Amino acid sequence: MRTETKNLNSFRFMEEAICLEVARQIELLEAGEPVLQETRLYDPERRRSRPMRDKEEAHDYRYFPCPDLLPVEIDEATIERLRAELPELPDQREARFREAYGLGAREAALLAGDADTAAYFEETARLAGDVRLAANWIMGELAAHLNAAGLEIRHSPVSPERLAGLLRRIADGTLSSKLAKEVFRALWEGEGDADQIIAARGLSQLADEGALEQVVEAVIAAHPQLVEDYRRADERKRRKVLGGFMGPDHEGDRRPGRTAARHRNPAAQTGSAVVTATSPAEVVMSERKDKKKVVGEVFDDDRVRSFLYLEAPTGVDPDYHRLERAYRGMNAENFATFVRFFVEAGGRLDARGPHGRTILEEIARHRHGEPYAAAIRALEARR
Repeated sequence: MRTETKNLNSFRFMEEAICLEVARQIELLEAGEPVLQETRLYDPERRRSRPMRDKEEAHDYRYFPCPDLLPVEIDEATIERLRAELPELPDQREARFREAYGLGAREAALLAGDADTAAYFEETARLAGDVRLAANWIMGELAAHLNAAGLEIRHSPVSPERLAGLLRRIADGTLSSKLAKEVFRALWEGEGDADQIIAARGLSQLADEGALEQVVEAVIAAHPQLVEDYRRADERKRRKVLGGFMGPDHEGDRRPGRTAARHRNPAAQTGSAVVTATSPAEVVMSERKDKKKVVGEVFDDDRVRSFLYLEAPTGVDPDYHRLERAYRGMNAENFATFVRFFVEAGGRLDARGPHGRTILEEIARHRHGEPYAAAIRALEARR
């Protein structure tokens, strides 16, 4: 049955009215009531429609060709010429991003859906030389700041050139993820480019091999009992020794992987307090080295597993706290790896947080949570 709706002065109101009318007619038909042929009036403020007048027959609508509107004939050549002049459309751009840059469906959709965002991403990736890092920072830190400030990306105070400068310092190891976020905030405030901010604040990590050895040697000499405890400890307890190397005097200025490589067996060499491991990439709890870049940070199995040792605030279930922190800090793939480690270590997936919800119940409250929930369900199905 045909109805007509008036008082539609925008595409948004038109969409609302159509959806409302579809639902109204379905409700009438399912209740066994007739749908009257009528003209209705839409109220956009209340999102309701009401009948204005009945239409008894179709000819009451006065359907006839308008004599003032002449026929328009468009030949195929004109259509093809206009099609060739069209800019790259979002669906085409999304497909290109997936093929050219190896982005996932969700990433490509977010970055390609808006022309300004797409241009910002491509320029940043080109200048930084790292597509994945550019994508993660644009969708993560940059998007968060833009949303908080209510800005479009074309009005971002951080240009692609300056963001790329920051990403290059992450990639070459000058900045840790924590320090990179501090530099980004300074970029946002207009304090200069990444190199200027790093120099002004003295934020670069301690990457010099000789300087690292001096730090390790000093800590070992100052803590002989710690060395003895380390010699007798298992792998899990040895991780605590890192506290001496990452303490307040040098907080944030060393690379944990390199420091760990130097203290893996500090008592094995008698002639010197400093021992260099067989590989700088060797770390305390390493089994695999398949590193993944996520949200501007490098995640490997060591980093994923480190969440097993997070200390919970007073009154919070430690198992829930670790699950919740992993969910907030990892992508779905790394979260799935963490959950496997968590269960193997005896962790409880049914632990409840301060709000009384399990991690699955908490994840279900978020629109982006399905891949994380699927990781838990898949693991439970295999058990």
